[in-house]
Amino acid sequence: MPILQPDQIYQLLRNLTSPVVAITSERGGKRNAMIADSAVRASIVPTIPRVSVYIHKFNYSHDLIFESGRFVLHLLRDDQFELIHRLGFASGRTRDKLAGVPHRLGTLGVPVLDECYAHFECRVANVMDTGSSPASWATWSRWVTEPRAARRARS
Repeated sequence: MPILQPDQIYQLLRNLTSPVVAITSERGGKRNAMIADSAVRASIVPTIPRVSVYIHKFNYSHDLIFESGRFVLHLLRDDQFELIHRLGFASGRTRDKLAGVPHRLGTLGVPVLDECYAHFECRVANVMDTGSSPASWATWSRWVTEPRAARRARS
């Protein structure tokens, strides 16, 4: 077997993809939303539902999530490119990314986006510092599939 160079290994690792998700957070009246591509199921036990996400320390959402211990993970529909652009290409430090985005407060007091396929209201259960992006394991206290959004995604 040939020895691969780092750039070749990187290209192979690009095949390990996770879904693009929206993550909302809130702390002390400050709210934010971001796009992440690092959310995965973290439990194979149905009675212990967990997700794992990596939030870079330089993201505004990082401090909101790690100081409050709460966030909402949203599964997006495949037609939500505008939302991905709005939430993923600007910082919440300089503007309110949720202004004009239909949402409501969930049971944990964190914004829940109205038009997504599904959302999971999560509490941080554990954090492992991996350098620039701490890994967070979270349990969800409530999950909802949005019937209107699911119907639109199928049509």
